Amino acid sequence: MPTFNLFLDLITPCGEALQSDTRFRACKIFYDRTQDRRVSHDLMPAINYFLESPWDDVARGSGSSSLQRRTHTARLGFGVWVCDARDPARLDSQLFSISGDLFDFFWEHRLFNRSKGIVIGDSIRWDVDYTGDETGIVGSQKLSVEFQQIGG
Repeated sequence: MPTFNLFLDLITPCGEALQSDTRFRACKIFYDRTQDRRVSHDLMPAINYFLESPWDDVARGSGSSSLQRRTHTARLGFGVWVCDARDPARLDSQLFSISGDLFDFFWEHRLFNRSKGIVIGDSIRWDVDYTGDETGIVGSQKLSVEFQQIGG
């Protein structure tokens, strides 16, 4: 199995693929290294993505009579952020549109990296949050996506 480098084989290509997709051209897209992972209003609409723990490196099988099978599993969170001064319906429309496009993006990229054997897992978790402040309503959604590198 080719060597797996989480940053070079998954984090960087994810950002590049999202940035090159025309469905997300209105969004600021970036890898987020912060603790709170909140996006400032001036960057919205935005998609920030980040590594979620735990991640696994599992070898199955042992001894000379069975084959070793090694699997890396990592989960990335993708935050979708939208702000609207007064119109909750417009905010929801934009928020759910971007998240829906993200779902489609991940479905279309199930085989994420053929040469490295990286695939997207079967389930994507979706969380929703709304807050209000002096600048308007902020809506955020988080998609949690599992990536696996399966080797022999």
